[in-house]
Amino acid sequence: MSLPHVELTYILQYGYLALFVILILSELAAFAPVGILLIALGALSRSHYFDFSLLLIVSTLGSTVADYIVYRIAKQLGKKEGYRRFVERNGFASRIEHYMTHHPRATISLSRLVGFAGVPVNAMAGLSGIPPVTYVFFDALGNFFCCIVYLLIGYYVGAAWQYDSTIASFVLGIIFTISLAGYLVFFLFRKKRKTRQ
Repeated sequence: MSLPHVELTYILQYGYLALFVILILSELAAFAPVGILLIALGALSRSHYFDFSLLLIVSTLGSTVADYIVYRIAKQLGKKEGYRRFVERNGFASRIEHYMTHHPRATISLSRLVGFAGVPVNAMAGLSGIPPVTYVFFDALGNFFCCIVYLLIGYYVGAAWQYDSTIASFVLGIIFTISLAGYLVFFLFRKKRKTRQ
């Protein structure tokens, strides 16, 4: 049984509390793409298994709590000499720091839409001394838009499923493939950069 099925089983059994906990663990451990889970839940809300508004609230809250944990840990650790060396050696980290310095609010909000950028931006926000209120507001705003996009995709895929399950499965397969390809391209690109350095 694959992870999304296991997660959905727990959520179907234990409801919104399970969704909240699974989102926090997924965001912190990055063991499963959260977007795929939210698309599936959006489709289930179309079939009245869940309330769409509650899914949106719980998913936004869970994602924001997970992000804040990373932010808080980074803030407690503070900028060490090792951090400076890491940023200088890592092109991705230095780009994030550059954006965080010049456009902190936009960087925090928009990084929610780019799955692999979330955790590094959360850490950089804590290390950069972004005030907690500013961070939480723009992080929650970004999470809200990210969650509503995924849930709406699932909701309309659910509508297509009711109309024609073959077309819906095909659309969901394309979305899954694109998401997976995005993660693979990122990690391959990152590995190539490390090899060149």
